[in-house]
Amino acid sequence: MPAKAAITLCLSLGILFFSSTVAVAADVASCYEAPAVAGKLSGFQQEPEREVIVILDRTVNYGPNNGRQFKDNVYRTLTDWVKAGDELTLISFGSLQPGGYPATYFKAMLDHPINGEARERIGVRTLRMVDQCIPKQNMVVQKKFTEAFEKAWSDIDPDYPNTPLLNAMKYAAGEVNLGGEKSFILLISDLMQHNTDRLTFYGTKPTSYRDNDSAFQLASVDSIVRDTDFKGARIYGMGIGYDATSRIGSRILEKLETFWKAFFRQTNAAVVELAPVSLTHTPGN
Repeated sequence: MPAKAAITLCLSLGILFFSSTVAVAADVASCYEAPAVAGKLSGFQQEPEREVIVILDRTVNYGPNNGRQFKDNVYRTLTDWVKAGDELTLISFGSLQPGGYPATYFKAMLDHPINGEARERIGVRTLRMVDQCIPKQNMVVQKKFTEAFEKAWSDIDPDYPNTPLLNAMKYAAGEVNLGGEKSFILLISDLMQHNTDRLTFYGTKPTSYRDNDSAFQLASVDSIVRDTDFKGARIYGMGIGYDATSRIGSRILEKLETFWKAFFRQTNAAVVELAPVSLTHTPGN
């Protein structure tokens, strides 16, 4: 999607994120680190209040026009989620080949303002500079995140031979810092594991799925489960069982949900919702 068209689309949806096709993986500087104020704000730089971790599976067919409708839904979700004080992280993965392994594409915090009595202990000029900087810094974080997300989305290829979902979950768990009710994970994936002889949800044909209980045995990947700890993070899944080219039956979908809820429970995560397309919950609700 051309950058101009993407920006127009986001504005028409009332979305604060800006779209581009430029790859960005660098963090965004904090207003509290600006040379003009850094020496005057000792002790005022605040840690993230929450962390929002977005995980994008690039092996899924998200629909026509490169999954435009599904992607727009992701942006709407993030607009409802993200606020000042959040640390925003993007993790993406493709297949088990160079460039496809799980990796962090972006990580930065949206500064939040100095509030309450703390404002009285800072000079007026310094306070004004920080107050003016924070909204701009927040917009830069949102813009850079979306640039990174657009780049990752542009690399989606449903024909990847393998989906390293469990490897990606282990990697993502290592990125969780706050844990518990302060950590929210938006997992964008069909959750169809396929990368090892020990566990695959697919059948012998490209559009077939295994229906026997043995295909969904968590014990077969016990070593990964033991090494994965989400520290109590909340899981919100978008895309479970989603396939734009064929329909996954309710029996398979039920087995998928059972498997992943068990996986996240045993890896110290709390599943809030696993939805085929749209979420009905937001963090804190």
